[in-house]
Amino acid sequence: NAEIMEQIIMVRGAGIDHAENGKIVLDMFNKSEEGYYDAILMDVRMPEMDGLAATEAIRALDRPDAKKIPIIAMTANAFDEDVQRSLQVGMNAHLSKPVEPDRLYQTLEELIWEYDQAKNDKEETIYEIADLTYHIMVLMTEMGISLEDIQEARKIVEENTKKVKSPYTIEHKEKFNFWP
Repeated sequence: NAEIMEQIIMVRGAGIDHAENGKIVLDMFNKSEEGYYDAILMDVRMPEMDGLAATEAIRALDRPDAKKIPIIAMTANAFDEDVQRSLQVGMNAHLSKPVEPDRLYQTLEELIWEYDQAKNDKEETIYEIADLTYHIMVLMTEMGISLEDIQEARKIVEENTKKVKSPYTIEHKEKFNFWP
């Protein structure tokens, strides 16, 4: 079944990482770089750790993409209580086997689009903050504030972004290098 599903997905040019059980899925996701995966197709019935437990474990990880990555249940269980249980543990959708390729493509496209929008919203926030920071710096210059004071303000912003989780981080300084 997994090989057939891989072929169906690869027809659309997507890359696949296959895991034999939920424990391996969890390990692969946990070791991956943030944002590496666009979605997870999760078989509910797997040995060692089932898909429900793996989903709960992924959602509990302390990384932003773990809370938002689309996880889609793939199972022969089609009863309402099965669908509800999948959603309760944090899955985004529930597809019953045999899965129709068009239904799979549609579900993946919709969920990945939503996931990308959430990532883009964060990126837009970063640009908005960078734009605001630039305008503040220009205003400080127009007010006659010395270059030394502007540089001191920059240090304060950078120190405070280290202390709190903020969309403007030091790594974004490279992207928005407008400070004097």
